[in-house]
Amino acid sequence: MARLRTEYEQSVETLRLLFPWAGTPDQDQALRSWAITLGEAILVGAERHFALSGNDLNALWEGAYEVKHGDAVSQQGVLTCIDPNLGGSGYLRKLAEEFDQVARAALQHLDHDGCETACYRCLKTYLNQRWHGVLRWPVVTATLQGLAEAAPEATSLTAQDTNDSAPWQQAFAAGCASPLEYRCWQVLEQAGLSPVKQYAIRDSAGLPFTVADFAFPDQRVAIYVDGVAFHTGDRLRRDRAIEQRLQNMQQPWQILRATATQIDRHADRLVEAVRRAVAN
Repeated sequence: MARLRTEYEQSVETLRLLFPWAGTPDQDQALRSWAITLGEAILVGAERHFALSGNDLNALWEGAYEVKHGDAVSQQGVLTCIDPNLGGSGYLRKLAEEFDQVARAALQHLDHDGCETACYRCLKTYLNQRWHGVLRWPVVTATLQGLAEAAPEATSLTAQDTNDSAPWQQAFAAGCASPLEYRCWQVLEQAGLSPVKQYAIRDSAGLPFTVADFAFPDQRVAIYVDGVAFHTGDRLRRDRAIEQRLQNMQQPWQILRATATQIDRHADRLVEAVRRAVAN
């Protein structure tokens, strides 16, 4: 997950969320859907955490812009939260300081049945009708999980590492969806294991219903890379549903989940678990 950094501008009462973007032009629509959905989810979380009304704060997707790091050029996405109240209400600063709690409130709100994209129970409102076609809550749950893991830390706005897209470009070039997946692939490759990347698993009708980050198709072993050690709410329910479908197939799959801690600190244990699964 890309690390978000916040910029508070007191004079205009905006809170800008900045993140590196290393995608290609054909991924712009997916980025737009993710960013707009994230903005609406943050607003919902803030409403519940601070007991606000639906029009106390707004969110604006500004797009992705080129930024320079010395001679290197990358892209930075900008999602802006706006306080429309004259003189400001002070909630944007609270939002920046309590982002983890707002993210948890958003995840709790999105934990509901009978909705696979967005509905009036979760993200759709009369005020955001123009975005109804792009709202997709499943695409932001991983981001919210990451934001909910720890309280925000103050950092310099000139910190280069928060906007360095090189790790993402490296991951994409290798066929991985994130730097964490790339590190996992390196661990497996160095151990002599060669999984298939981004493997689509299909149902009996031939339709894909999940994409494993890595897979050993012949051995029916699927590996999912997770940035957090545990899931709750909607993400947990979705993961369990997918696992159940995989395990209940005529030729069942074994499922392994690799967390950042396992990949970065206990690579030997991860490799051993994969070896055992592939050998069975």
